[in-house]
Amino acid sequence: MSIEFMVTLDNKDWDSITGGWRCDALQIPDAEVAAIYHGRRQADERDYTRKGTLILWTGDPPSTIAVRIRLASDLTKLAEVNRVEQQKLELEKDKLSSENRWKRNTMLAGVFATIVTALTTYTVSTRQLPAPCKQSLSSLRAAASSSLTNQTLDKLRDAVERHAAACAGD
Repeated sequence: MSIEFMVTLDNKDWDSITGGWRCDALQIPDAEVAAIYHGRRQADERDYTRKGTLILWTGDPPSTIAVRIRLASDLTKLAEVNRVEQQKLELEKDKLSSENRWKRNTMLAGVFATIVTALTTYTVSTRQLPAPCKQSLSSLRAAASSSLTNQTLDKLRDAVERHAAACAGD
């Protein structure tokens, strides 16, 4: 369903530099010139051209013209589409903001975890371990470095439990 309406343009709308009339109604999305009338007759399409919001006249311009403008789409549908697009844009902005916040939090958590790991490693390495705990830790290191790929989960779990028992007993 299209909407058509008339706009009258006269000398006050004439732009002598460009040689045409300024017609602000042509700023409406999907607006097109359906016809132009002057002197009680319809102008031939060869007499004018549309360039954006200007209607340029090719010959001697009449002092007044009437422009029939057709809106190809329904304005209410266009407004609804515009509103939906605006909502999509807002959602994308919110999503981007949330993603950036999570990226920053993930980065900070990684830095924090690295610092905690370094402090824990330093504390454990500088602490004097009792002899059974040192021996148990040495055997775990040896198991991990030599045949960890062949260890079953149960054997590895048993080794960790033995180490924990050896260190807890002190």
